[in-house]
Amino acid sequence: MIDRCVAKFLDELFGAGSGWSVVGGHAANVYRRESRFTMDVDLLVSLGSQSMADAAAAFVEKGWTVRTMDPEGWLLRVSHTEFGYMDVIASETPYQEEALHRSRTVDLGHGLSAHVLSPEDVIVHKLIADRAKDDDDIEDILRAGASLDWDYLHMWFDAWSLRERFEKIVGRMRGNQELTKNPFLGRLDAKAGRDSDDSNSP
Repeated sequence: MIDRCVAKFLDELFGAGSGWSVVGGHAANVYRRESRFTMDVDLLVSLGSQSMADAAAAFVEKGWTVRTMDPEGWLLRVSHTEFGYMDVIASETPYQEEALHRSRTVDLGHGLSAHVLSPEDVIVHKLIADRAKDDDDIEDILRAGASLDWDYLHMWFDAWSLRERFEKIVGRMRGNQELTKNPFLGRLDAKAGRDSDDSNSP
């Protein structure tokens, strides 16, 4: 996902700690029961006083090729013969800054580590993206039984009008017979403060 020298470069460019974080499919794979294939690495970054054009120049200096850059400067797509494809997304909202500050340093094994969004923020990002693969990621993260901060989730569900999408996903999960033997739904109801018998709740 992130090579040691790439992580060092990103720390230097965007700042160690909360300056950058892996998002998207690779972040979801950290919390899923089973990883799914995803080719490019998506990064959320805090640009600070620099522009995306400045970041692009720094990538080029390190041997990366700029594939495309959004004219408004919020997205940079780069590639490298050794490290593959990377999409760099500029943090532009208070929520994205909060997600960066809540990111975790995850041990990837073999002496490698990377900053990765929390499971709550992976879920929120996936709900915003609203694609079939995002729904699949959310379902598998929930089935994995990760400990989640439900107060935080519900705050952003309301802020971004995501509650209906989340409830539809959980509604599909309730109809899956596989889950009748899985304690996930009971935990979800208890943690979310909802009655599992209420058809209007997830």
